[in-house]
Amino acid sequence: MKRLFLLILIVLSQPAWSQSMTPQQKEIIDKLGVYYRELGLKSKADWLKQEVAAGRIRFGPTEPGETAVTDMPTRVITINDKKPFLNYSDYVDLGYTMYHERVHQNQDPEIYNSECWRETFYLGNACEREGWATGFRAVRNMANILRDQAKNAPSSRERAQAAARLEATVSAWQTLTNDWFGKGKKLYGDMTVTDDQGFPISWEEMEKERKEFLKVAATAKALAGDMMVPFTGTYSGPISEGANGKLTFQINTRNEVLGTIGGNYRKGTLSGTFKGRIRGQVDIDGNLKADVVGELKMTNQAGVTFDYEYTGRMTGNLTKNAQGGSGRWTAGEGAMNPSGAWRVTRQ
Repeated sequence: MKRLFLLILIVLSQPAWSQSMTPQQKEIIDKLGVYYRELGLKSKADWLKQEVAAGRIRFGPTEPGETAVTDMPTRVITINDKKPFLNYSDYVDLGYTMYHERVHQNQDPEIYNSECWRETFYLGNACEREGWATGFRAVRNMANILRDQAKNAPSSRERAQAAARLEATVSAWQTLTNDWFGKGKKLYGDMTVTDDQGFPISWEEMEKERKEFLKVAATAKALAGDMMVPFTGTYSGPISEGANGKLTFQINTRNEVLGTIGGNYRKGTLSGTFKGRIRGQVDIDGNLKADVVGELKMTNQAGVTFDYEYTGRMTGNLTKNAQGGSGRWTAGEGAMNPSGAWRVTRQ
């Protein structure tokens, strides 16, 4: 991962920390923090937050194929602003890459410059070898964490999720290995990867570990599949406790919740009707969260009707056997807006 040494004039005229992140880029950073925390890597998540706040992580152009690069004089890490981060595999890649880049943040720019000079004469690059070795150690540790999660998950759904994530991580580990032997070793020279205790790990040992981890993932998915009932299907039922009516929603293979709600209600001297659209998500454990957006018609004692648009929320849980569920909903925060309970059965 080659570093570009920028002239001081360029650095001062285009300071990295002056470039604000777009909402989409902030979301990528947030998801990366969640990725670290879900693996129990709190210190790494804290480091990420600290570096973003200090302006030492930004998005911008990089060399083709790079996920991120570090500018040695400024210690600023630039994440490739052209690379989409859409799925778990993308965050595995970004996750271990940031370990690599943090190594460069802590290296002496003069020493790194000297190593780059050596590299031009095919003498290797010790600074790059240190970064790559740290990346290998990071992705291996991530795979070990997910292996344990896949084995010890408390529910079949969590086991299936951990298994899928383990497969993605092993795949990223293999890609990193291919990149090293395809390009890195030729540019930077041979290296030895060590574990957290400093003991060397051979390439053959890591290959064996990857195969074992894939077997763990396959076993976990098989066990989870035997016990897990998918939530996909149509659910329908009544609403109560403050309003009367009905809701119906479908859950697709991506666990997206799409449906409708409607009915009538009375609040003090007001009576009315409502209808709305339900859009949300259900997680692997059946926890449902959705937005409810629609229209209200309120009629007062004088018979005058008022029309309102509302945005509310719907929360609840589906049963583990995916045969029904229940929860609460609201048509917004207004004191006169309807709200109540819901209960559904699978159709």
